[in-house]
Parts: sequence; C-alpha cells; structure tokens
Amino acid sequence: MLDVIPYGKPGPVASSLIVTARDTIEAVSDSRSKTELSGDLRGAALTGAIFRNADLRQADLSCANLTGADLSGAQLDAATAHAVRMRGATLAGAQLESLQARDADLEGVMLAGADLRGADLRGAILLEADLRGADLRQADLRHSDLRRADLTDALLDGARLDMADLAGAVLTGISHEGISAAGARVQAMDAALAEALAQAGAQQRPPLQIGRLAAFVVGLCLSSARAARTLGRHAWSAIGPTIGPLVERMSGPAAAGLGKAASATQRKLTATARATRAGAALGMGAAIDAAAQTGRRLLARAAQGGAVAARVQEEARQR
Repeated sequence: MLDVIPYGKPGPVASSLIVTARDTIEAVSDSRSKTELSGDLRGAALTGAIFRNADLRQADLSCANLTGADLSGAQLDAATAHAVRMRGATLAGAQLESLQARDADLEGVMLAGADLRGADLRGAILLEADLRGADLRQADLRHSDLRRADLTDALLDGARLDMADLAGAVLTGISHEGISAAGARVQAMDAALAEALAQAGAQQRPPLQIGRLAAFVVGLCLSSARAARTLGRHAWSAIGPTIGPLVERMSGPAAAGLGKAASATQRKLTATARATRAGAALGMGAAIDAAAQTGRRLLARAAQGGAVAARVQEEARQR
C-alpha cells in the first residue's frame, strides 16, 4: 500500500506530497526521492495506492498500473497518462482538466463530479464508468468505449464522440450543445436526445462492429507498444549517464589494442608476401635450371646419334 498524504499549502508536486511506502512496490523502490516518485510515475506498479487530494499536476503516469487506486479529489490538470491502467480506481471530484490519456483503461472507474474539460481520452475504455455530473466539455472521446457508462447530468457541450460506443450508456439529463458524434453507436433513448444525437451524426449501430474481444486485443497491442517505448526511453535516461563514461574509458585501451593487433597482422602479411615472392623466384630459377639440364642431355644424345649415323654411312661407302 502506498500512501500519499498532502500537507501544507498547495504547491509543486515535489513539495506538496509525503510518500510513505509500507510494502515494496514494483518499479518504485523505497530509495527513490519524493521528486522522482511524484513527478515521474511512468510504468510504475501502484495497485491500490492512495493519492487522495494529492497534487499531481503535470505528472507523467503513462503506462502505470493504478488498478483500484484512490485519487479522490486529486489534482491531475495537464497530467499525462497514456495507456494507464486504472480499472476500478476512484477519481470522484478529481481535477483532470486537459488530461492526456489516450488508450487509457478506465473500466469501472469512479469519475462522478470530475472535471475533465478538454481532456484527451481518444480510444479510452470507459466501460461501465461512473461519470455522473462529470464536466466533459470540449473533451475528445473519439473511438472511446462508453458502453453501459453512467453519464447522468454530465456536461458534454462541444465534446467529440465520433465513432464512440455508447451502447447501453445512461445519458439522462446531459447537456450536448455543439456535440460531435459522427458514427457513434447509441441505442434507443429519450426521443429528443436521440434526435439531437442523430443530428450530430450518431447511429443506432456503428458501421463496423468489431466486438469487445477484438477491441481489447487492439487496445492491448497499442498499450504494450507505447509502454515498451516509454519504459525504454526511461531506462536509457536512467543508465545512460553511467554507461557513457564507462564506454569512453574502455574505448581508449580497446582502440590501442586493436591498432597494435592490426599493425602486427600487417607486418605478418608483408613478410608472408615477401617470402612468397622469394619462393616463387627460387622455384622459377630451379625450373629453368632443370629445363636447361634436360635440354643439354637431349642435345648430347642427338650428337651421339649423329656420330653413329656418320660412322654407318662411312662403313657403307667403304664396302
């Protein structure tokens, strides 16, 4: 369990939180400073963490696991939470203006009375979420999953719900002036509201129904890829300053050793080439000598044959 207890006057994240870790928390060690923990929570495992009334403005929660966490009344204005996992979390009355949370998993989350003005929730899963009285004006909810969500008395003026799935959602008493809902999926409801949403482009069924399982698989792939990129950048930023000087220290001796090895190899190759040329020269000289000797023997034999022929002819004339 991680408790984050506000104290003093509201201020920056680093000075407005006391963090006490009762148990070891994956990806967030006890040795980390308050500044690191409160400002940068990318990929952190914070299941069941308590952040009541905490000041997390502009914090980075991308790819973090906050399943079942309590962020009631927390200030998350302009925070980044792409692909965050917050299933069953409580954010009642939280300040989430301009929140950046694409592909976030917010299934069953409690957002009653939350301020989500201008929030970017594209592709977010808000299945069965409690959004009663939430302020979603100018929020971007394109391609989001709002099935069976409770939006009673929510403010949706100027919100973008294009291709969102609102099947089974409770939309009683919502305000929807200037709403955009092209291709959004809705079901039968109040006639006036249905007509207003139809004028905004909503349909009884979307043009393509891929199903909950396919949507989950697609969302999981996107979240995993984004998590890998985010954690990879975070890991390199953490170990880069340590590895860099080590590589530089090792590169000098290594380069010198390689230079010496290359010089030795070059000398060996030069000596081998010289020996080869010398051997070739010797071989050619020996071959020439052998050929000369053979030629001399042949000439000698030819001379002997000529002498024998001359004697035979002389004897024949004498007879």
